[in-house]
Amino acid sequence: QTASSTPPIDPGTPVPVPAIPAPGQDPQDWVTDLQLLHHYTTTTSLTFPALSLRNDPSIRRLWQIEVPNQAFRHPFLLHQLLSISASHLARIEPHNRKQWSLRASHHQSLALNGMQAALGQIGPVNCHALFAASSLLFMASLGAADPSRAEEFTVDALVDIFLLIKGVNIVLDSSREMIKNGPLSEFVTLRQGAEETPEVLTRVTHALEGLLLDLLESKDSLCSIIRAEVNRMLQAIKMCVERSRDPMYRMIAIWPIMMPDELVRLLRQRNQAALALLAYYCVVFRAAELEGYWFLEGWPRAVLKDIHRSMMPPWVRHSTVAMEWVGGKG
Repeated sequence: QTASSTPPIDPGTPVPVPAIPAPGQDPQDWVTDLQLLHHYTTTTSLTFPALSLRNDPSIRRLWQIEVPNQAFRHPFLLHQLLSISASHLARIEPHNRKQWSLRASHHQSLALNGMQAALGQIGPVNCHALFAASSLLFMASLGAADPSRAEEFTVDALVDIFLLIKGVNIVLDSSREMIKNGPLSEFVTLRQGAEETPEVLTRVTHALEGLLLDLLESKDSLCSIIRAEVNRMLQAIKMCVERSRDPMYRMIAIWPIMMPDELVRLLRQRNQAALALLAYYCVVFRAAELEGYWFLEGWPRAVLKDIHRSMMPPWVRHSTVAMEWVGGKG
């Protein structure tokens, strides 16, 4: 037996286990977190893309079994699971919203702190958990907002979430091959695309081509940045149609990850052309919301109204068209 090997456990020897709950932990918090984990595995995980629209057994196994297994090894991922579970309960139990929202915020803070520390040492041990946590972060951040409080759904609030999830790209860029060959490989495996391009994506594609023409005619020096981003969104739409059976959701999750810091800055400044581009993103966002994803509820129409209030000629025609498509009013 080598020094590094683990000696066999004598069946007659009691195995020491950690105190439950942990010293200093409120017993009720421990029970609540067990409830959250149970809700995640039995309910929340089934509301995710590829499961709420169609019960893809391979993806179901990943969210219900493989991701929790990773979470037991990496506390930041466990906190992320508990956070999104609490946010889901806040949506379906509005009478207990305050309680669940506080618990969601508590676990989200711990998840972000843990992820930030882990990102500094990405490797074969933690890249899978980081990828899962980063993927959940988008859903959890959107789902944490209160649908009854329209003031929470603004351009700035959405851009804050975009900034959070840009970390996904760091994980993918540095660990793509390890993730492809690991326990969560199904998440990044190329799949058969949509049987046909959804009408809303065709409509938005044509609208973006029109926005490109307006940008070419503009004398604003910043328009070259936005032209590149229009092309990036067109590329994202094409890729999602070709590689995903849930192209609407895939598109709204992928484009922010690709977004450069320059566009984030222009959105913060409420640049008119940048907001016109975001207006068309909101059209796709609304189509994904209508597919029944609870964590998208309230965002697209409210953000689009916020955009429209800031728009002036000639760019306002783009937000006007987008508002008409989502059934909003200026």
